[in-house]
Amino acid sequence: MSKLMMLVLMLFTSAQIYAQTKPIKGTIVDAEGTPLVGAVISVKANPSNKVLSKANGLYQINVLDVEKGVLVFSFVGFTTQEILI
Repeated sequence: MSKLMMLVLMLFTSAQIYAQTKPIKGTIVDAEGTPLVGAVISVKANPSNKVLSKANGLYQINVLDVEKGVLVFSFVGFTTQEILI
């Protein structure tokens, strides 16, 4: 029984290590410095991982280590931009 518990514990531990996330925070503004409310920020490698900027333009998105690469910023009326992270 203890070998089974040890195996299960090791599996959960390795899954947590593999799936570590890193928060990326920032503020999205227009050319005049006005915060953009409701802009979509997503991870190019995983488009379903996305957030919206808040009323003050702030955002925080958690990115898995395996998703590192490019953030995509989009907002109605603006050109979509990709930023290397």
